[in-house]
Amino acid sequence: MLLTASAAVLSGATRSLRIKPHHEALLVTGETEGEQLSTRAGISEKMSRLESQTKQLVSFIDQVEDGLGPALLQLESLAENASKTPNATTTKANVTKAATVAAKKTETKAAPIALNATKAPPVTNLKKLAPAEFKKAVKEEQDVLNDLFKHLKVNIANFNKQETHDKDKTVEIRKRLEARLAKDKATLAMKNISDFERERLVNSTRMEAHELEYWTRDRDLQHHMFHSNLKMTHGLMSRVKTVMEAYKEAFTKGKINPDLLKKVHDMGPTKAAFLEMRNDVKERAHLYKVHLRLGMQISHPPHREVGSII
Repeated sequence: MLLTASAAVLSGATRSLRIKPHHEALLVTGETEGEQLSTRAGISEKMSRLESQTKQLVSFIDQVEDGLGPALLQLESLAENASKTPNATTTKANVTKAATVAAKKTETKAAPIALNATKAPPVTNLKKLAPAEFKKAVKEEQDVLNDLFKHLKVNIANFNKQETHDKDKTVEIRKRLEARLAKDKATLAMKNISDFERERLVNSTRMEAHELEYWTRDRDLQHHMFHSNLKMTHGLMSRVKTVMEAYKEAFTKGKINPDLLKKVHDMGPTKAAFLEMRNDVKERAHLYKVHLRLGMQISHPPHREVGSII
């Protein structure tokens, strides 16, 4: 399962860094104070963006659940023997949270209904509408689904843009660290350096190697987050698109093919599936935040006594 794999990757990465000696001093000997401040600012920005992206993705999951619930019920009304449709009961059981959205589609504005409400406002029975009203109702639902699909598509574009930015930034940091580490190792190999300088360089190279490991892990974890979020968003888009196809057929033909209706139902996750998606997003975000907090710790130099090497 995606959640289990994410937890294993993230927790394993942070654990391997925590067991390193002197991890709190990683940046002390290698970076200038300005570079340390820049690093901390970058990590703070990542934390803020992580929080924002998590809320946005959870919001999209909510919107898809809220939008597909009433949309599916309205499609049920077009099926032959709608009241006896096998999936009708299941769909109604999953639409409680979609009550508020469904209410907006009725001519009377009903007050928002609590998630634990036992009754949802009536969903428009498309089959009973006059031709003009039918076209209008289906078109309105098409517009809602189309807007949702566009927002999800924009979110994917944002994911791709941010992934490119993060990759370039990490490559820049790693190149700087690799160059510094190579320079310190070359100096350490010289025979005519003082004992004090040798001790300082041994400490520096060890810390720089650990810091390089942290940023290598960071890139791996970020890339994993990117792919997980991308996969989930594509899945949401696929579900919305399937329902959009059904409404397109309903608008054109005034009815819906039973096979297409079955496909729509098969693509529609249960309430439990949507809950699992939200939990997965939040858990992955939490685990990555743990890693970022470790980065804040190692980029914060400890107080040192005068003359101390670390």
